[in-house]
Amino acid sequence: FTAAPAFADPIPPGWEASHLQLVGFSGLGGHSAAFKLAITHAKNGRWYIFMGHSFEPGWSILDVTDPKNPRYVKYMPGPVGFSTSQVTLHGDLLITGVDHLQTSTTNAPVENSVLLWDISDPENPKQLSGWKGGANGSHRNSYPGGKYAYLASTVPGFNGRILVILDVSDPKHPVVAGQWWQPGQKDGETPLGGKKMSSLHGPANASPDGKMISVAYYPDIVNLDISDIAHPKLIGSLTMTPPFTDNGAQSEHTVLPFWDRKLLYVSSEASASGCDIEPLNYAGFVDNSNPAKPRLISIFPPPRPPAGKPYKDFCDKGGRFGPHNVNQEIHNPDVMPNGNTLYIAYF
Repeated sequence: FTAAPAFADPIPPGWEASHLQLVGFSGLGGHSAAFKLAITHAKNGRWYIFMGHSFEPGWSILDVTDPKNPRYVKYMPGPVGFSTSQVTLHGDLLITGVDHLQTSTTNAPVENSVLLWDISDPENPKQLSGWKGGANGSHRNSYPGGKYAYLASTVPGFNGRILVILDVSDPKHPVVAGQWWQPGQKDGETPLGGKKMSSLHGPANASPDGKMISVAYYPDIVNLDISDIAHPKLIGSLTMTPPFTDNGAQSEHTVLPFWDRKLLYVSSEASASGCDIEPLNYAGFVDNSNPAKPRLISIFPPPRPPAGKPYKDFCDKGGRFGPHNVNQEIHNPDVMPNGNTLYIAYF
């Protein structure tokens, strides 16, 4: 009898939990903290998380078949000086974003906005290709499987990030299938209705029938008809800024559709340290039963500190406070589908 090797790292002190149980931890081989995650149940029967790093250019792979004993597989270096936090996958195709954010350490343009990888051997990904967009790369992207990936990318001739629909049916030679942008983003255009210059945070979420996209696209929540993939058309939108927080693309950070209930979870991302610096950040539900007229129907209550803390709320605690991410990989059959519980990360 040979005991199985122990891969898990000791759990660092300082964490707290309520109604949750911490079962395992990985220090990722000493690399910087992971940011975005995507999970797959591989053909070899094992479970892997692919993750991007924000403060170190590259990606990590973690075998989580035994959640109590996660095995760090490897670190894959990325382009030096850029943020590589964004990952999305379906089947054997992994798409990683390259971003020129404030975390970047170079003024050079991004060479490729996204990189496409074959992960049929999940412990040894092979880069298939890259797609070149604008100088500042892409941010949060989505690949629901099939022919198209949906990118929030900079593109020459446009201001900010726009929606790029990328045909990845031949992942070695991806090509643009369609684009959509808010009025005023294209060079020479004037924003309509006095709106500020728009930008897309992403990701865009395509409906199961592939005919509609719902997306947070500053300053609006937007529904698009993509039945003609080369010519997306606006169905309807809901302006969130104002009255809610106004800090650029992250003001409208997330749309997570509940397609079966015709609901959209929507949220911003807090920017300032201190709750009295910027307008209210939000997380809530939008009724999308009429995509031409989406309407806000509820705002979630903010999280409260546990009893006995020396601060009455998280605003009083100080620092940045507000919603950030939820799991966006809802297209992935290996991910728990939307039910009656949302798992929301807050600053």
